Amino acid sequence: MRRYLAGLTAATVLGSCAALLPGATAAATQARSADGYADISVMSCAAPGDCSAGGDYEGSTYPSGELFVVAENHGTWGTARELPGIGALNVGKGAEFLSMSCASVGNCGAVGFYTDHSQERRAFAVSEKGGKWGKPLEIAGTRTWQVVAPVPIMAVSCPSPGNCAAYGTYATFTSSSSHAFVVSEVRGTWGKARAVPGVKLNALSCGSAGNCVAGGFSATRAVLVTEARGKWGSPAPVPGIAANQTVAPQVSAVSCASAGNCAAGGSYQVGDDIQLFVTSERDGKWETAEELPGIAALNIGGASFSSLSCPSAGNCTGGGTYVDAAGFDAFVADEQGGTWGDAQEVPGTGALNLGSPGFHAAEVTALSCRSAGNCAAGGYYTDSANDTQVFVDTEVSGSWGTAIEVPGTSSLNAGGNASLPVLSCGSAGNCGAGGFYADAALHDQAFVVTLAGGTWGTAIEVPGTAALERG
Repeated sequence: MRRYLAGLTAATVLGSCAALLPGATAAATQARSADGYADISVMSCAAPGDCSAGGDYEGSTYPSGELFVVAENHGTWGTARELPGIGALNVGKGAEFLSMSCASVGNCGAVGFYTDHSQERRAFAVSEKGGKWGKPLEIAGTRTWQVVAPVPIMAVSCPSPGNCAAYGTYATFTSSSSHAFVVSEVRGTWGKARAVPGVKLNALSCGSAGNCVAGGFSATRAVLVTEARGKWGSPAPVPGIAANQTVAPQVSAVSCASAGNCAAGGSYQVGDDIQLFVTSERDGKWETAEELPGIAALNIGGASFSSLSCPSAGNCTGGGTYVDAAGFDAFVADEQGGTWGDAQEVPGTGALNLGSPGFHAAEVTALSCRSAGNCAAGGYYTDSANDTQVFVDTEVSGSWGTAIEVPGTSSLNAGGNASLPVLSCGSAGNCGAGGFYADAALHDQAFVVTLAGGTWGTAIEVPGTAALERG
């Protein structure tokens, strides 16, 4: 994931040993940078200071891509270790986590892919119970499918321990066309995948066990697929968004505050531009979509929703990227009491995002809200040297602060290429985030950073990943 994540949305818009302690210097990274690569690609925080996370790593011998898991307990990150049982499946040495969701502390679900002996990608699901990760299992029913390259899309949402839903993207071995599948875990047992032909999914959220919504697109329509009382329905078009043969509209973000009360955001074509829409489900019925207020005044070319979080019905926050005269910039937008306010550039990112023409890019890649008007967001920007850096920002009582570079990454990111794909909050003002940075040898290394009591700490290299890379 680390190799294509940082610029993924912008490209899509235009075309449709020991941890480094706070204050450590780049020299410490340089001393071990030749060992391999690592990144954090999934994370979920069920309570303040209690998060689970995972990623992939490679040793000095390629191919050697494996998976690790790591946990934060009471504010302290433990030591990364290889995901139990992944070695027996991943004989092709190419595995990645793609999504993780924790219903409570130590009770999580995760999905991703591994590579078998024929170098075919296979979808897997794995569960953590009582703080102990089980062994990953190939998702039943996907044996005759391929996991689509180069960017396999999967997501999972777990509203209660042992009850999750997930989706993925696949192609048959006789056709290059890709389609979606959905699958559910019920009382700790993962079921069989169900194909959703003709549809690609981008986002998923569950309001309660057996009640979920996934969003994506077909050849010409933005679509929503709903699971109600444990039964998945058929894809339905987003009300108010017309079909388009040139650039298909699509849902790219979904969040459900409770069963039947969700929000979705996505993109659609308006003239020569790509603009954004939002729509809400209230008591099980989807309302007519509307253009995200304020986005047309910001966006002159292409825009994308990257993340959406709804802590309660009618109170949501979304974020992503838009195009102005300078390039790509990051935005946030808030819904309060069922009404969306105007999208705005993330405060402070204008002073950070100084890349020259062709490099100027910023995006909110992850955000999380635990109560209405109390959120955290993170993403990337390009500095004046055209290096990619990472930022975080917090919203308190409905007001966004000023974005800052993730503390500590200036010394870690000696290679000038960082990304923050995951952020999750256990409560308002208490969150975890992670991703990767490039060390002096231009090797990606995994980092985590914690927001505690409303203050961001210093990013550290994930403890134990250096030892995993050395094998």
